[in-house]
Amino acid sequence: MKRFLIFLFLTLSFQVHGNEISQLLTECQKHFKANRLTTGHKTAFVCYKEVLKKDSNNAKALAGLKKIENRYVYWARRALARGQEKKVQQYLSCLRLVNPKSSKLLEFMPAEISKAQTEIKPIPVKITLKPLQVIPIPVKETKPIPVKITLKPLQVIPVPVKETKPIPVKITLKPLQVIPVPVKETKPIPVKITLKPL
Repeated sequence: MKRFLIFLFLTLSFQVHGNEISQLLTECQKHFKANRLTTGHKTAFVCYKEVLKKDSNNAKALAGLKKIENRYVYWARRALARGQEKKVQQYLSCLRLVNPKSSKLLEFMPAEISKAQTEIKPIPVKITLKPLQVIPIPVKETKPIPVKITLKPLQVIPVPVKETKPIPVKITLKPLQVIPVPVKETKPIPVKITLKPL
């Protein structure tokens, strides 16, 4: 009799448990159809996770999570094609929430890199300055190299020049003569001069 009661209890609890999961899966599907995937009070993601807490291998819940993942991938691709960088980042962060190890994340790596480049924020750093310390560095002694420098006085270097012979020139000086030159007489030209005070 005990065995029968235990069997009956287990059967009923499985039926109740099965009905509860079935109701949860119906609720999850409603959230999915309404696009309440990961944001909001009640979402398909939270609902499917709840089912998996009760039945960790539930095929419908696992398939539901995969559908959510695929929906975010589709939306991210569409936003990327439209040049909507912020939406792409939002969808990818939701995709990471649903499945952080999703292989589909790799296809968006250039978008992820550009996000990282645009979102670089300065990190406050406290810098303490210490007085400068002089650290002696051993230096090999160098020996002077002997160099012989000889200074000579300035020398004049004779340049060979051909000797020239004097050319005999005869110069005869005569007394100065005045030669009369005929000059034409000129008439005066009338000119008008106006003076202005300074």
